[in-house]
Amino acid sequence: MKTLHACIWSNVLIVLLSSIATGQEAREPLSAVPPPLRTSLNQRISLFSDYQAVQNWSGVAELIGNYHSLSKRTKYSAPEKLWLIEQVKKTRLLKFTPQRSSWSTAVLVLPMSERYWYIEGVAEFSDGPVKALAASLVAYRDQGAWYFYPFVRNECGEITAPQMPDFSLSDVERRLPPLSLTIDRRAPVEVFEFALTRIGDSACSTRRNMVFRLRNIGTKDINGFGFSIIGLRSNGGSSSVGVGLPEGLKPGQVTVYQGDIWVGPNPKLLQLDFVRFRDGTFWRPKKSRK
Repeated sequence: MKTLHACIWSNVLIVLLSSIATGQEAREPLSAVPPPLRTSLNQRISLFSDYQAVQNWSGVAELIGNYHSLSKRTKYSAPEKLWLIEQVKKTRLLKFTPQRSSWSTAVLVLPMSERYWYIEGVAEFSDGPVKALAASLVAYRDQGAWYFYPFVRNECGEITAPQMPDFSLSDVERRLPPLSLTIDRRAPVEVFEFALTRIGDSACSTRRNMVFRLRNIGTKDINGFGFSIIGLRSNGGSSSVGVGLPEGLKPGQVTVYQGDIWVGPNPKLLQLDFVRFRDGTFWRPKKSRK
């Protein structure tokens, strides 16, 4: 009987200890980070905010490290790193207190020495209308140490991820509007009354409502078209949209497209990818020869 009681109490004790450990883990802000790495991460986070508070920008630059676009391990160019430091200077951070942590499944293909985590917390600032705001800091590993991809405050005082400009653009390209049309003159349609309108109350909102009219200037009925929004450079990324026209668009008729897009610091192009005719055939722009 004593043996039975001892087993029962042993099991109860295991359950209690397990519950305590689980509760402690749930309250641990860096619970997504492997336990052996948490102390060093906390130390580096404190150092990162302390350096900004005393305006030690060389220390901040060292803690930002060598990489952005962490899933691809893209190294900063010298102009990119200088630009980012300037944005951090404007942020005026005094302290960052972690509250939660997480990671993306994208890191599973990376060795532990190259993984990154999202650290959510409260950022305290030295100036601005709001002195404390929720923010997310990206912490990544490189050569056995912690480094950070920082958050910044825009001119509206909002916390955002840095929107890195493309330093390969020419001065003329930099002055282009956020989104420009580039339509093949041989296309069987024309696009006109193109407009972008900011969405949201913030003057710094990057969300836009895009509206344009598309006219069938060909000889066949159209029942769909597609377009892409692309960066000026091949590495600028792109998004594609397909539009169906169930009722068809006869020669001379006009349809209206309306949708939301996000704009950034780098100008983008809207290009027509295809036009689908009711008879099942397609028009596509011819690829230019280089």
